[in-house]
Amino acid sequence: MFSLIVPLPPIVLSIVGEFEHKQNITVTLEWDQPNGTGAEIFIESYSISLSPQLEVYTYIFMKTLNVTLDYNVNYTAAVVSVNCAGESSPILLHNLLFSKLILKDLASLLQKQF
Repeated sequence: MFSLIVPLPPIVLSIVGEFEHKQNITVTLEWDQPNGTGAEIFIESYSISLSPQLEVYTYIFMKTLNVTLDYNVNYTAAVVSVNCAGESSPILLHNLLFSKLILKDLASLLQKQF
């Protein structure tokens, strides 16, 4: 008998700021499916929540989110994998703070947080 388990959290690959505007920035968050338990082949969707906006995005098969964020607001992103057994624990990205001063060095900022 086969018993399906909840998947592991997705693996975040990159966060890139693009398309600078006066008040906000378009950010691309990319992730990949988890691996290691076998449950990843049964992933039905990914759920991404952003705070303080309190917006939730659900994607089937897609592993990229493009969203417009305001400068100088401290965001937290949570990404979970979903299958019929339930949701994974979230992978949390804290302190996503975008300002025109740090966009050029975003990669090193994120490496320090992990």
